[in-house]
Amino acid sequence: MKIENFLINIKDNKVIKEVLNYLSIIEDNRLNECLLKELILKYAALEKKVSKLNYELLEKERRLDEDLMAAAEIQQSLLPKEIRHIENIKFSFKFKPSERIGGDIFNLFPLDKEHLGVYMLDVSGHGVPAALVSVSVSQMIKPYDFYNPKELLTKLDKEYPIERFDKFFTIIYFVLNIYSGDLIYSNAAHPHPVLIRTNGNLEFLDKGGTVIGMSGIMPFEEETKKLYKGDKLILYTDGVVEYQNKEGKQFGDNRFHDLLKQYKEESIDEILMKIYDEIINFGNEAKLQDDISMLGFEFQGG
Repeated sequence: MKIENFLINIKDNKVIKEVLNYLSIIEDNRLNECLLKELILKYAALEKKVSKLNYELLEKERRLDEDLMAAAEIQQSLLPKEIRHIENIKFSFKFKPSERIGGDIFNLFPLDKEHLGVYMLDVSGHGVPAALVSVSVSQMIKPYDFYNPKELLTKLDKEYPIERFDKFFTIIYFVLNIYSGDLIYSNAAHPHPVLIRTNGNLEFLDKGGTVIGMSGIMPFEEETKKLYKGDKLILYTDGVVEYQNKEGKQFGDNRFHDLLKQYKEESIDEILMKIYDEIINFGNEAKLQDDISMLGFEFQGG
Protein backbone atom coordinates (compact mmCIF):
# COMPACT_ATOMS: atom_id res chain seq x y z
CA MET A 1 0.00 0.00 0.00
CA LYS A 2 1.24 3.43 -0.88
CA ILE A 3 1.66 5.84 1.98
CA GLU A 4 -0.78 8.25 0.36
CA ASN A 5 -3.57 5.61 0.39
CA PHE A 6 -2.72 4.74 3.98
CA LEU A 7 -3.08 8.35 5.05
CA ILE A 8 -6.42 8.73 3.24
CA ASN A 9 -7.90 6.01 5.46
CA ILE A 10 -6.81 7.83 8.62
CA LYS A 11 -9.37 10.35 9.79
CA ASP A 12 -7.45 11.70 12.77
CA ASN A 13 -5.42 14.77 11.66
CA LYS A 14 -3.18 14.51 14.70
CA VAL A 15 -2.18 10.99 13.76
CA ILE A 16 -1.61 12.05 10.17
CA LYS A 17 0.66 14.87 11.34
CA GLU A 18 2.68 12.56 13.57
CA VAL A 19 3.07 10.00 10.77
CA LEU A 20 4.25 12.69 8.36
CA ASN A 21 6.75 14.02 10.92
CA TYR A 22 8.06 10.51 11.49
CA LEU A 23 8.41 9.92 7.74
CA SER A 24 10.21 13.25 7.39
CA ILE A 25 12.69 12.25 10.08
CA ILE A 26 13.32 8.92 8.34
CA GLU A 27 13.89 10.73 5.03
CA ASP A 28 16.26 13.22 6.67
CA ASN A 29 18.20 10.40 8.30
CA ARG A 30 18.49 8.62 4.96
CA LEU A 31 19.69 11.85 3.36
CA ASN A 32 22.18 12.46 6.18
CA GLU A 33 23.40 8.87 5.90
CA CYS A 34 24.01 9.32 2.18
CA LEU A 35 25.80 12.61 2.79
CA LEU A 36 27.89 11.00 5.53
CA LYS A 37 28.88 8.12 3.26
CA GLU A 38 29.79 10.60 0.51
CA LEU A 39 31.89 12.67 2.91
CA ILE A 40 33.66 9.57 4.24
CA LEU A 41 34.52 8.47 0.69
CA LYS A 42 35.76 11.95 -0.22
CA TYR A 43 37.82 12.14 3.00
CA ALA A 44 39.33 8.72 2.35
CA ALA A 45 40.28 9.75 -1.19
CA LEU A 46 41.73 13.04 0.06
CA GLU A 47 43.64 11.26 2.84
CA LYS A 48 45.10 8.87 0.28
CA LYS A 49 46.12 11.78 -1.94
CA VAL A 50 47.69 13.67 0.98
CA SER A 51 49.53 10.52 2.06
CA LYS A 52 50.90 10.10 -1.47
CA LEU A 53 51.99 13.75 -1.65
CA ASN A 54 53.60 13.47 1.78
CA TYR A 55 55.53 10.38 0.68
CA GLU A 56 56.68 12.14 -2.50
CA LEU A 57 57.74 15.17 -0.45
CA LEU A 58 59.72 13.00 1.97
CA GLU A 59 61.39 11.24 -0.97
CA LYS A 60 62.35 14.56 -2.54
CA GLU A 61 63.68 15.76 0.82
CA ARG A 62 65.68 12.55 1.22
CA ARG A 63 67.17 12.86 -2.28
CA LEU A 64 67.96 16.54 -1.69
CA ASP A 65 69.66 15.66 1.58
CA GLU A 66 71.72 13.00 -0.20
CA ASP A 67 72.66 15.51 -2.92
CA LEU A 68 73.72 18.07 -0.30
CA MET A 69 75.81 15.45 1.49
CA ALA A 70 77.50 14.53 -1.80
CA ALA A 71 78.09 18.22 -2.59
CA ALA A 72 79.57 18.78 0.87
CA GLU A 73 81.92 15.83 0.36
CA ILE A 74 83.02 17.25 -3.00
CA GLN A 75 83.66 20.64 -1.42
CA GLN A 76 85.61 19.05 1.43
CA SER A 77 87.72 17.15 -1.10
CA LEU A 78 88.83 20.48 -2.58
CA LEU A 79 90.25 21.68 0.73
CA PRO A 80 93.92 21.11 1.60
CA LYS A 81 94.96 17.65 2.74
CA GLU A 82 96.32 17.94 6.27
CA ILE A 83 98.73 15.03 5.78
CA ARG A 84 100.46 16.71 2.84
CA HIS A 85 104.12 17.45 3.56
CA ILE A 86 105.65 20.58 2.05
CA GLU A 87 109.32 21.27 2.61
CA ASN A 88 109.99 24.32 4.82
CA ILE A 89 106.26 24.92 5.27
CA LYS A 90 103.93 23.90 8.04
CA PHE A 91 100.28 24.67 7.48
CA SER A 92 96.93 24.19 9.17
CA PHE A 93 93.33 25.22 8.55
CA LYS A 94 89.89 25.51 10.11
CA PHE A 95 86.68 25.42 8.10
CA LYS A 96 83.11 25.65 9.41
CA PRO A 97 80.33 26.34 6.85
CA SER A 98 77.26 28.20 8.10
CA GLU A 99 75.12 25.72 6.15
CA ARG A 100 75.71 22.19 4.85
CA ILE A 101 77.84 23.69 2.09
CA GLY A 102 79.14 27.21 1.70
CA GLY A 103 80.80 29.79 -0.52
CA ASP A 104 84.28 29.68 1.04
CA ILE A 105 87.00 27.57 -0.50
CA PHE A 106 90.80 27.53 -0.29
CA ASN A 107 93.73 25.36 -1.23
CA LEU A 108 97.46 25.19 -1.91
CA PHE A 109 99.30 23.37 -4.66
CA PRO A 110 102.86 23.05 -5.97
CA LEU A 111 103.65 25.02 -9.12
CA ASP A 112 107.11 23.45 -9.38
CA LYS A 113 109.79 22.19 -6.99
CA GLU A 114 110.34 25.66 -5.53
CA HIS A 115 107.03 27.48 -5.75
CA LEU A 116 103.72 27.03 -3.99
CA GLY A 117 100.42 28.53 -5.17
CA VAL A 118 97.83 29.43 -2.52
CA TYR A 119 94.34 30.89 -2.77
CA MET A 120 91.34 31.61 -0.58
CA LEU A 121 88.04 32.90 -1.94
CA ASP A 122 84.65 33.85 -0.57
CA VAL A 123 81.58 33.95 -2.83
CA SER A 124 78.70 36.26 -1.93
CA GLY A 125 75.68 34.51 -0.42
CA HIS A 126 75.41 31.07 1.14
CA GLY A 127 74.40 27.51 0.40
CA VAL A 128 74.25 25.77 -2.96
CA PRO A 129 74.41 28.80 -5.33
CA ALA A 130 77.55 30.16 -3.64
CA ALA A 131 79.11 26.69 -3.43
CA LEU A 132 78.59 26.09 -7.16
CA VAL A 133 80.55 29.24 -8.01
CA SER A 134 83.32 28.52 -5.49
CA VAL A 135 83.81 24.98 -6.82
CA SER A 136 83.79 26.27 -10.40
CA VAL A 137 86.50 28.84 -9.60
CA SER A 138 88.55 26.22 -7.78
CA GLN A 139 88.38 23.89 -10.76
CA MET A 140 89.41 26.70 -13.08
CA ILE A 141 92.49 27.58 -11.02
CA LYS A 142 93.66 23.99 -10.58
CA PRO A 143 94.82 23.11 -14.13
CA TYR A 144 96.80 26.32 -14.64
CA ASP A 145 100.23 27.29 -13.38
CA PHE A 146 99.67 30.91 -12.40
CA TYR A 147 102.96 32.40 -11.30
CA ASN A 148 101.55 35.89 -11.75
CA PRO A 149 98.77 36.63 -9.21
CA LYS A 150 97.64 39.74 -11.07
CA GLU A 151 97.20 37.67 -14.23
CA LEU A 152 95.01 35.13 -12.42
CA LEU A 153 92.76 37.79 -10.88
CA THR A 154 92.37 39.56 -14.21
CA LYS A 155 91.39 36.28 -15.88
CA LEU A 156 88.86 35.47 -13.15
CA ASP A 157 87.36 38.95 -13.43
CA LYS A 158 86.70 38.33 -17.13
CA GLU A 159 85.37 34.79 -16.68
CA TYR A 160 83.00 35.54 -13.79
CA PRO A 161 81.13 38.81 -14.51
CA ILE A 162 78.44 39.55 -11.96
CA GLU A 163 75.78 39.68 -14.71
CA ARG A 164 76.49 36.05 -15.62
CA PHE A 165 76.26 34.42 -12.20
CA ASP A 166 74.52 37.10 -10.12
CA LYS A 167 77.43 36.56 -7.73
CA PHE A 168 80.71 38.26 -6.94
CA PHE A 169 83.60 37.01 -4.85
CA THR A 170 86.74 38.09 -3.08
CA ILE A 171 90.00 36.20 -3.48
CA ILE A 172 93.60 36.34 -2.31
CA TYR A 173 96.20 34.51 -4.38
CA PHE A 174 99.92 34.32 -3.74
CA VAL A 175 102.97 32.44 -4.96
CA LEU A 176 105.63 31.52 -2.39
CA ASN A 177 109.18 30.34 -2.96
CA ILE A 178 109.47 27.68 -0.26
CA TYR A 179 113.27 28.06 -0.08
CA SER A 180 113.89 31.80 -0.27
CA GLY A 181 110.65 32.94 1.37
CA ASP A 182 109.93 35.36 -1.48
CA LEU A 183 106.18 35.88 -1.82
CA ILE A 184 104.18 37.73 -4.48
CA TYR A 185 100.45 38.29 -4.11
CA SER A 186 97.38 40.15 -5.31
CA ASN A 187 94.24 40.67 -3.26
CA ALA A 188 90.78 41.18 -4.80
CA ALA A 189 89.02 42.86 -1.84
CA HIS A 190 89.54 39.82 0.39
CA PRO A 191 90.10 40.36 4.14
CA HIS A 192 93.78 41.22 4.43
CA PRO A 193 95.91 38.19 5.35
CA VAL A 194 98.02 38.85 8.44
CA LEU A 195 101.77 38.27 8.43
CA ILE A 196 103.03 37.72 11.98
CA ARG A 197 106.72 38.53 12.24
CA THR A 198 108.85 36.77 14.84
CA ASN A 199 109.08 40.05 16.81
CA GLY A 200 105.27 40.15 17.08
CA ASN A 201 104.69 42.90 14.52
CA LEU A 202 101.72 42.43 12.19
CA GLU A 203 101.84 43.20 8.47
CA PHE A 204 98.93 42.97 6.04
CA LEU A 205 98.64 41.72 2.47
CA ASP A 206 96.35 44.53 1.29
CA LYS A 207 97.47 45.31 -2.26
CA GLY A 208 95.23 44.27 -5.14
CA GLY A 209 91.91 45.65 -6.31
CA THR A 210 88.15 45.34 -6.17
CA VAL A 211 85.96 42.22 -5.96
CA ILE A 212 85.90 39.74 -8.83
CA GLY A 213 82.95 40.33 -11.14
CA MET A 214 83.32 44.05 -11.82
CA SER A 215 84.67 43.45 -15.35
CA GLY A 216 87.96 45.29 -15.05
CA ILE A 217 86.63 48.40 -13.34
CA MET A 218 90.17 48.88 -12.05
CA PRO A 219 93.46 47.03 -12.70
CA PHE A 220 94.81 44.69 -10.06
CA GLU A 221 98.07 45.41 -8.26
CA GLU A 222 100.76 43.06 -6.98
CA GLU A 223 103.13 43.31 -4.06
CA THR A 224 106.05 41.23 -2.81
CA LYS A 225 106.86 40.19 0.73
CA LYS A 226 109.79 38.33 2.25
CA LEU A 227 109.18 35.59 4.79
CA TYR A 228 111.85 34.72 7.32
CA LYS A 229 112.21 31.63 9.47
CA GLY A 230 109.48 31.56 12.10
CA ASP A 231 107.18 34.04 10.35
CA LYS A 232 103.52 33.03 10.23
CA LEU A 233 100.85 33.98 7.71
CA ILE A 234 97.10 33.77 8.40
CA LEU A 235 94.43 33.87 5.69
CA TYR A 236 90.77 34.13 6.69
CA THR A 237 87.31 35.08 5.43
CA ASP A 238 85.02 37.80 6.77
CA GLY A 239 82.92 35.20 8.57
CA VAL A 240 85.65 35.22 11.24
CA VAL A 241 85.60 38.92 12.15
CA GLU A 242 81.92 39.59 11.32
CA TYR A 243 80.54 36.74 13.44
CA GLN A 244 77.93 38.16 15.83
CA ASN A 245 77.02 36.85 19.25
CA LYS A 246 73.47 36.82 20.62
CA GLU A 247 73.81 40.45 21.70
CA GLY A 248 74.59 41.47 18.11
CA LYS A 249 78.24 42.30 18.83
CA GLN A 250 80.84 41.37 16.20
CA PHE A 251 84.00 39.42 16.93
CA GLY A 252 85.85 42.20 15.12
CA ASP A 253 89.24 42.87 13.53
CA ASN A 254 90.82 44.28 16.69
CA ARG A 255 89.95 41.23 18.77
CA PHE A 256 91.26 38.96 16.00
CA HIS A 257 94.55 40.86 15.68
CA ASP A 258 95.04 40.99 19.45
CA LEU A 259 94.63 37.21 19.64
CA LEU A 260 97.20 36.72 16.87
CA LYS A 261 99.68 38.75 18.91
CA GLN A 262 98.77 36.88 22.08
CA TYR A 263 99.33 33.45 20.52
CA LYS A 264 102.25 34.38 18.23
CA GLU A 265 104.64 31.99 20.00
CA GLU A 266 102.35 29.00 19.50
CA SER A 267 102.53 26.56 16.59
CA ILE A 268 100.34 27.33 13.61
CA ASP A 269 98.02 24.47 14.61
CA GLU A 270 97.62 25.89 18.12
CA ILE A 271 97.04 29.43 16.86
CA LEU A 272 94.15 28.43 14.60
CA MET A 273 92.65 26.05 17.14
CA LYS A 274 92.72 28.63 19.94
CA ILE A 275 91.31 31.40 17.76
CA TYR A 276 88.55 29.10 16.54
CA ASP A 277 87.69 28.26 20.16
CA GLU A 278 87.68 31.98 21.00
CA ILE A 279 85.24 32.63 18.14
CA ILE A 280 82.86 29.86 19.21
CA ASN A 281 83.01 30.90 22.88
CA PHE A 282 82.40 34.52 21.90
CA GLY A 283 79.28 33.52 19.96
CA ASN A 284 77.83 31.69 22.98
CA GLU A 285 75.94 29.25 20.72
CA ALA A 286 74.74 31.97 18.33
CA LYS A 287 74.04 30.63 14.84
CA LEU A 288 76.81 31.17 12.31
CA GLN A 289 75.84 33.97 9.94
CA ASP A 290 78.62 33.13 7.47
CA ASP A 291 81.23 30.47 6.77
CA ILE A 292 84.32 30.53 9.00
CA SER A 293 87.58 29.79 7.19
CA MET A 294 91.18 30.16 8.34
CA LEU A 295 94.35 28.94 6.63
CA GLY A 296 97.69 29.39 8.34
CA PHE A 297 101.35 28.92 7.38
CA GLU A 298 104.61 28.88 9.28
CA PHE A 299 107.77 29.41 7.23
CA GLN A 300 110.58 27.15 8.42
CA GLY A 301 113.11 27.86 5.66
CA GLY A 302 115.43 30.79 5.12
